[in-house]
Amino acid sequence: MIPRDILAGNPERTAPTLSPDGTRLAWLAPDKNDVLQVWIKTIGQTDDQMVTTEKKRGIQTYYWANDNRTLLYLQDHDGDENFHLLGADLLSGHHRDFTPFDGTRVSAVILNPDFPDVVLVCLNARDRTVFDVHRLDLQKGQLTLDTQNPGDVSDWITDAQFRVRGACALRPDAGKEVRLRGDNQSSWKTFLQAGPEEILEALDFTADGQSLIDSKVK
Repeated sequence: MIPRDILAGNPERTAPTLSPDGTRLAWLAPDKNDVLQVWIKTIGQTDDQMVTTEKKRGIQTYYWANDNRTLLYLQDHDGDENFHLLGADLLSGHHRDFTPFDGTRVSAVILNPDFPDVVLVCLNARDRTVFDVHRLDLQKGQLTLDTQNPGDVSDWITDAQFRVRGACALRPDAGKEVRLRGDNQSSWKTFLQAGPEEILEALDFTADGQSLIDSKVK
């Protein structure tokens, strides 16, 4: 018999990532109670430190914020899968729930190295059936609605100024549609469409924001 821990147990260490400034390493590893936590250390030193202190359900997803002092991570409550975005301030040791709304879930987190104090968070706070884009100020902890989901958008694309200017929507026929807008105040316009037999991926804007990089496979 193969022990269950070998097949489904926690790894010793997993998901290593460097901090944006390249001075520290973060990873997931279990604590003494076998709960996955986020750990960090300074490169070249042995100052390993456990950043999170979850009691029951281990952490599976985390991010370095580009301010080099905030470690972001997703966590739900007792397995309800309503993941909140939390942050650990590595200087003060303070932890904060950036999306403290009952029954809501974060579906995606978007980061940009040129905007270290801002994070875009896809959250279903307004309507539990769709995920709007919210702009999070890490310093103030302030969360504001940035872009409202009309109901069919599954992915968002930002430009070099960290503005939401692209949207990937699902069509009724199971195809995909890419919509663009000039700025946050402009209306959305259809840019590309693909049927269910095609694969359409909008990848990124060019640096000047005037063109979109995409791929389409028939």
